[in-house]
Amino acid sequence: IKGIPQKLYGIEQFFKDHPDYEGKLCLIQIAVPSRADVAEYQALKRQVDELTGSINSRYGGLGRLPIHYLYKSVDFTELCALYSMYANAHYLFLFSSDFLLLVPTER
Repeated sequence: IKGIPQKLYGIEQFFKDHPDYEGKLCLIQIAVPSRADVAEYQALKRQVDELTGSINSRYGGLGRLPIHYLYKSVDFTELCALYSMYANAHYLFLFSSDFLLLVPTER
C-alpha cells in the first residue's frame, strides 16, 4: 500500500489540470493486503480510503467513478476480466503487488 497515496494525489492533480478527462479515464488500483496488523499500514489504508472517497466524490458522477480501489487479492479470472475492461476503454491499472503498469491508449 506504500506509494498509493502519491499515485492518488497524482491522478487528482491530473484531473485538476485536465478536466476534459473527467468521465473518460478510470484508475484501477489493486492493493493486495499485507501486514494488516502493523499500525503504519493501518494508517496508510485509512489515508488511501479517505483519498479515494474524496477524489471519487469530487470527480465522479452518477454511474462512474474515476478510481476503483480494490483492497484484496485478485485471482487469475478476475485479473483477466480487468484486462478485458482495459482492452475496451481507457483504464489505468496500477498493481501495487508487482508494480505492473498498463497505460491507456487511443483507439
